[in-house]
Parts: sequence; structure tokens; C-alpha cells
Amino acid sequence: WTFTDAYTKINVDSPSVEYPKGLRMFTQFVLLPLVTIYLMILYAYAGKILFTMNWPRGWVSYLVIGFSMAGILALLLIWPLREDMRHKWIKLYARGFFFALFPLVILLFCSIYLRVSTYGITINRWFVILLACWLLLIALYFLLSREKQIRFIPVSLFFTALLSAYGPLSAFNVAFRSQKARLLEVGAAAGVYNPEEGRFVKATKVGQVDFDQEEVLSSAIEYLVDTYDAKEVASMFPVNADSVIEKY
Repeated sequence: WTFTDAYTKINVDSPSVEYPKGLRMFTQFVLLPLVTIYLMILYAYAGKILFTMNWPRGWVSYLVIGFSMAGILALLLIWPLREDMRHKWIKLYARGFFFALFPLVILLFCSIYLRVSTYGITINRWFVILLACWLLLIALYFLLSREKQIRFIPVSLFFTALLSAYGPLSAFNVAFRSQKARLLEVGAAAGVYNPEEGRFVKATKVGQVDFDQEEVLSSAIEYLVDTYDAKEVASMFPVNADSVIEKY
């Protein structure tokens, strides 16, 4: 029996960190049960989606992200107590949470893929894609890493936010390239865009652009005009739109 043994025992049985009892009670008896119920609802909802193959519009992404944020918040709040012998369940919760998160992240990727393949990337969808990649990274880190540092969560989230805000991979730039490419691709397929001149041309006959193509063209143009500079979009067309831009 040494001083080191005594210190270790005191440290384990009575953590040196003074943790607010009210915060622990809230996390353990309010937040964690809510996260568990949320998880059960999400799994039931995912089962219904897979059984019916009917994907709701945008709901899945928000539900999975909401669950992930609530679960990670609970983990952050109780992390200081993970080495306390009286709260062994914290390590079990952390591991179980990230195992449970994996199928939901896959569901999130499938959901956003369906939206992007049909309507292209928008600013909000790029944020969802980056969050899905971040959640996958977090889950892999806490399941595979030997030394789990809780600071990895805010640091990695900070760099993800930085990536989404600046540079060629920012949400603003990625969404513009995606919607513009979608506009030009459908325009060329409909025969109303000349890639050599880099401009749209008038249709040569009535009905040249079918309804689906017209819907894609109008939605892409509307998004680009509402989100970016209208003059840059108008420069691709053979008509002078200055008066329209000035009026609206």
C-alpha cells in the first residue's frame, strides 16, 4: 500500500473534478432518455422507409442530424465523469451511441444522394453532406481510436465549418457550380444551349423543350438568380435582361 495507490483510489472513487449535480441529473434522467426514445423512433421510421421504399422530402436529414446533435451534446456534458467508477455506464453509452449512429449516417447519405441526384447541390444540401461526413468521422474516431479525446469533436467541427465557408469547397461555390452545370447540361440536351458559344439559343420549334426539362431549367435559373448575381446568369442568354433585373 503506497501513497500512489491511495491517491489512485481516492481519485477513482471521488473524482477531483467538481461536477454540478443538477447538470448530471438533467443529462442522465432527462436528456439521455429523450435521446434513447428519439433513437427508437428513428429506427422504426427507417424500417418503414426501407419497407415501403418511399423517401420523404428532406425529413430524414433533419431527423438524423437532430438525433446526432442531441446525442453528442449529452456525451459532451457527461464526459468528465467517464472515469468515475460510479458511472461506468458512460463509456457504455458512448460506444453504444456511435454504433447506433452508423446505420443512421448511411440512411442520411442515401437521403441526400436522392435529393442531389434529382435537384443538384444547394447551399443547404452541401451543409448536410459535410455534416454527414463529419458524423461518420466522429463515429469512426470514437470506435477505433485508443485514446479518445473529447476535444476532437469541437476541433473537427470547427474545421468542417471553415471548409464550408471559405475556398473552392465552400457551400456558396459548390452550390453555384452544381446548379450551373445542371442548367447547362439540361439546356444542351434540349438543344437550347450551345456549348461552343457558351450561351443559350432560341428554340427552333414549339415543344422542343419538354415539361421535365422546362421544370429543371426554370428551377435552376430561379435558384441562381435568387442566390447569386442575376447579371451573371443573364449573360448566358441572347436577350438583354438589364431592364428586368433593374425592375425586380
